[in-house]
Amino acid sequence: IGELASKAMLDATEPGASESEIYAAIMAATYSRGATAIAPTLILQSGPDNPAWQEPIWTYQAQRPRVIQTGDVVQAELFQRYGGKDAQQQMSIALKPVNSVNLECADVARRSYEAGLKAMEPGRRFDDVVDAMEKPVTDAGCWHLTPLLHTFNPLMAASGRTQVGIEQLPGITSIKGYKGRGSRGADVILQPGMVFSVQPNACKERYRVNVGGTVMLTENGVEELN
Repeated sequence: IGELASKAMLDATEPGASESEIYAAIMAATYSRGATAIAPTLILQSGPDNPAWQEPIWTYQAQRPRVIQTGDVVQAELFQRYGGKDAQQQMSIALKPVNSVNLECADVARRSYEAGLKAMEPGRRFDDVVDAMEKPVTDAGCWHLTPLLHTFNPLMAASGRTQVGIEQLPGITSIKGYKGRGSRGADVILQPGMVFSVQPNACKERYRVNVGGTVMLTENGVEELN
């Protein structure tokens, strides 16, 4: 269902479409197949340089949904709950021409994803994988807003560090006490059968790209479900 919802988002994203039209396409693909969302709303943001990560503003404030333009990156965190189990996908869709910084962030995020898969082995600590995923991000001079990795089923038994390097975000110093947070469940030991959202995000100044999906750990390695 998550794959179909991701495809629906891709098909709906084009210049002139509104955020609400894209949102509706994702949720229709989810609800019509008997799944619900983990959260009551969908995370969706757009723009050429939008570092925000939350539900669209028009879902809680009286204003028109933003209209997608060339040069935008449309990003969403998709949730599915079916039969008491959860899955998740991180979608970033760029509309040409793509800004060079967004291309750089996408490359860094992808390298972080690959590092996470390589480090994910039974017997390792959760934070060992977070460390491996964070290295390509920090080595590239980027920062990350949301956790690079968290567990599923149960949701959030362990969740990686957040807002690491956020002091690089222009204007953030005007917000009192805004700083990074450590991992939860850092010492959780990875075991076969555990399910994860591998969701690296790489940010540079106000630019942000988030990629990834649901991954299951087996005795023989990882199985990418998205």
